[in-house]
Amino acid sequence: EAASGRLGYELRRHHVAMRVSGGANEVAGLERAVAEAAGALGDTDPLVIPSGAARFDVWCGSFEPPATDALERYEPPPSILVAFGKPGEGVGGFRNSYGEAKQAARIGALVGETKPQVTSYAQVELVSLLASDLPRARAFATGQLGPLAVSGGTTERLRETVLAFLVSGGSPTRVAAELFVHKNTVAERIKRAEDLLGHGVTDRPVELEAALTLAAALGDAVLVEDSQPRRRS
Repeated sequence: EAASGRLGYELRRHHVAMRVSGGANEVAGLERAVAEAAGALGDTDPLVIPSGAARFDVWCGSFEPPATDALERYEPPPSILVAFGKPGEGVGGFRNSYGEAKQAARIGALVGETKPQVTSYAQVELVSLLASDLPRARAFATGQLGPLAVSGGTTERLRETVLAFLVSGGSPTRVAAELFVHKNTVAERIKRAEDLLGHGVTDRPVELEAALTLAAALGDAVLVEDSQPRRRS
């Protein structure tokens, strides 16, 4: 009761914490994004705390467990990033959702130019855990992937195929349907990947899937640049 009174925000509810950030000259866009993102959760009176030159930490509360679907579909103003944690109840939920929002924002910031503007912790929780120590995560990914850790080009297609193959339980038919390619193409890519790895993709599937998950989510943050000279067309 004392904390709720001091904050002007009722803590005995369900909470979703958000971190809304942008460039130094985007304060107006930030304020708009805060209001719109809170509105997507059905809260017209969120708790908003400035936490940086161009960053707000936001809590939205409700007496019923909130649905976050509308927030996941929200499109912020250009150059504005929104990250949010999972819903939590009471003081513990208020705190935990905030910690998750910060982790989601960290992962969102690591992604390259194709980064999504809205990042849900529930969708990047595994990546957040795997990349809690980014230098070690990078060393792990490159160590597991070897030549497959080269960014871009053919290796990206090979990584995508192998990851889909592992996630599907080793079904080329399911992978072919998911990637819209022929089943023979899947088999060829798996063979090529195994040649580059120097072992079968199912020899250490847990480690390989973890490394591929990091590469798919974080891209160049955990990959290495292609040092091979490119041919002129």
